[in-house]
Amino acid sequence: MSGAQSSEGISLVYDGACPICRSFVHAVVLRKEYGSLALIDARAMPEHRLCRTAEERGLDLDKGMLIEAAGRLYYGAEATLFLASHGEPDRVMTKFARGLRASRTASAMVYVLLRAVRRILLVLQGVDRLDTRRTAKKPAR
Repeated sequence: MSGAQSSEGISLVYDGACPICRSFVHAVVLRKEYGSLALIDARAMPEHRLCRTAEERGLDLDKGMLIEAAGRLYYGAEATLFLASHGEPDRVMTKFARGLRASRTASAMVYVLLRAVRRILLVLQGVDRLDTRRTAKKPAR
């Protein structure tokens, strides 16, 4: 797994400053038939093609991870459901995500809860919102 763009396989954009996100993406193991998993830390690589694509499509990477697979994008709770469908079945993270797959409502609710916990952890660490937009950033006062 690396930050390089994958020509085959799956690319996953996440917030590298978030301990939950970091732990989750490093625990993901895809079934071999899906190829490699390229991890893209949106904070470290804001100019990456997929970060730009998220911006162009109005997908806020501060509110959800993004997956690209076979030319299709999966965002937020849908990305979690994607990983549930493509992960190694014996892995804990895959089992957790598969438990959510039974209900899109439950999946969305858990995703919102995890996002809130993520935000609290980032505030406690003194980390700003993830903002990969290319617009000029205002200096702090």
